[in-house]
Amino acid sequence: MNNSPVVQAESLNFSYPDGVRALENISFQVGKGETVGVIGPNGAGKSTLLLHLNGILRGEGTVRIMGMEVARGNMRRIRQAVGLVFQDPEDQLFTPSVYDDVAFGPLNMRIPLSEVDLRVKRALAMVGMEGYEARSAHHLSVGEKKKVSLATVLALEPEIIALDEPTSNLDPGSREEFIGCLKKLSATKIIATHDLELVLAVCGRVMLLSGGRIVADGGVRELLANRALMEAHRLRVPLSLERKRH
Repeated sequence: MNNSPVVQAESLNFSYPDGVRALENISFQVGKGETVGVIGPNGAGKSTLLLHLNGILRGEGTVRIMGMEVARGNMRRIRQAVGLVFQDPEDQLFTPSVYDDVAFGPLNMRIPLSEVDLRVKRALAMVGMEGYEARSAHHLSVGEKKKVSLATVLALEPEIIALDEPTSNLDPGSREEFIGCLKKLSATKIIATHDLELVLAVCGRVMLLSGGRIVADGGVRELLANRALMEAHRLRVPLSLERKRH
């Protein structure tokens, strides 16, 4: 795997208008092809961090994507490089049909219609949603909506995919299907989640955020098995790791 950094953050700070400090002195790099979990208690800054990767939020400090600084002149290329999958699929799906939702991004990129059609079919196949093109996303289950939301991003063919709580509100079967989709993706992935078993299943590295700071960054099993560290930040060692100890 080529580990040249495709995501770099240096001394990133961000406060919301009400004065709440959400990120404090965040610095990290992500190599090409890595899958990194971002974990932490509620209010740690996980979602805020993801929103800096394609310029939805802009703080003090520097964020670079594929070597490009997240700045006004680069935003079109940045948003082609980074696909963001929101926690709530209702924030991502808004057109009359699944086909239109998945085609929306490529059409905005002015890709030829024949290529758009290929991208829609390919993206839906990657998430196991072939044949749903004419369906209304609003009539789908939460699990199906989550997969279509991921397809809307895959159709853009981004180098980096950032996912916010991708398995939240999913039943066990839908969750397993979605994790299966993630495992098949070769793109660099950054996943903010409370689902630590998801992190164990798909991530090679994990960053622990707490109070807007990165307090730990390392190998998944070693970090998640550290009971003192986890409990100090209102987290618990995943059950699957606990079982292996006994």
